[in-house]
Amino acid sequence: MDTGRRRLIYGPGPNNTLRLITPHLAQGVHRLRVEIDNMIARRTVEMLSLEVLAPEGPDLDGNGVVHWIEAILEESDYVTPHAFASKTSPFCLEGHALVVSGLQVNGQPVETGVDRNHWFTELDLHPADVTEYSASFASGVTHNSGIVWETTDVLAGEPITIRKGDSLKLGAAFETGNSTPVISVEGQEYDLNGGTNGGGYGNGNGNGNAHGTALHTFTTAGTFTVTATRNGAAPASMTVTVVEADFGDLPALAENVPTTWVLQKSMVSPDLYLESGQNLGLGAYQDLGTSSYSHTLFPQAGGRLAVAARLGEAGPILAVAEFGAVGFSDALQNDLSTVADSPDFPSKYIVTTPLVFTHLPPGATIVITAFRSGVTFLDGSSILNLTAADLDNGIVNVSFLIDKGLTGGYCHYVTIYDADGNVIATR
Repeated sequence: MDTGRRRLIYGPGPNNTLRLITPHLAQGVHRLRVEIDNMIARRTVEMLSLEVLAPEGPDLDGNGVVHWIEAILEESDYVTPHAFASKTSPFCLEGHALVVSGLQVNGQPVETGVDRNHWFTELDLHPADVTEYSASFASGVTHNSGIVWETTDVLAGEPITIRKGDSLKLGAAFETGNSTPVISVEGQEYDLNGGTNGGGYGNGNGNGNAHGTALHTFTTAGTFTVTATRNGAAPASMTVTVVEADFGDLPALAENVPTTWVLQKSMVSPDLYLESGQNLGLGAYQDLGTSSYSHTLFPQAGGRLAVAARLGEAGPILAVAEFGAVGFSDALQNDLSTVADSPDFPSKYIVTTPLVFTHLPPGATIVITAFRSGVTFLDGSSILNLTAADLDNGIVNVSFLIDKGLTGGYCHYVTIYDADGNVIATR
């Protein structure tokens, strides 16, 4: 079980201590796996000791968990606060978890959101009763609550924007007339007293003040008019705008390489709110004309990076764009070059520097090009081709031949290609 990613900040001394709270450990044998993100090559890490400690302190609420531990866990394992009522079903429930893979809502796994600790899930709401849910985290923290599906009153005439696939519970409580109200939308008619169309749900009494409701799912994007009619009363209508987000093909990313991301307005409306997760900066909106716009992406790590499209800053999630980023640390970052005389070429130095690549896609190729006169690789060429097989735990030591009289750097650049020869990044 992945318990997360931690960053150690070192001071003047060479040692540091990492403290973390594990999930509940039952009696028996357990395996601890520590992965060191060695993006700065040749920095060695040694584990000096490992201690498993039982927390001590008062249990103020008597639930069997030390209170200060519980307080820390509830800051990391939680459900984002939300309203008690929702106009739409399903309801987008979300939050934060130390271990997303160990979280279940009503016994079901959840989706990973914009980063490794963000999660969300869709709750189908009951049209008449409170929809209760229970979120059970790997740490032992639980959160129980409920959501009511609120009726959308067509007579109010207020426009609403929802996601493709959302359902509304439509109602129309006319104060005049003695016939059954009917709601019309997308060519369907719903008898609020539960007529032959099967749309009615609830307690329409048919005596001049029907309070039944109709459940309608909007399966296509667009703008729709919902109309409520009843004999003896003026008809009423409201507008429902249904939106979707389709990110389409996503650009390949590499760590510390800014990349322009072009989006089509017809697929991802500029009116949507885009939210990026940890390790992925999202630049400002740039209008490219009538059909498209762009954002600059700033990857700060390799692996899964993501952006979510929402209905407003705090609105529900429509879609998540998941990027696979190559982790990349170059000679400037490593700054660990070694220099030695060449035994074969007395007039040249051998300069060796480490490069680090992680999360390479299958079939990727790395091309290193020396572009300065007097700088070559050991075989005299100016181009070096590498694949994942040439890396040792993601690291490759690249050696250059440099004329001894040359001042300045051993200028080179790195290009990463995918299996189809498309450029992922150049730096």
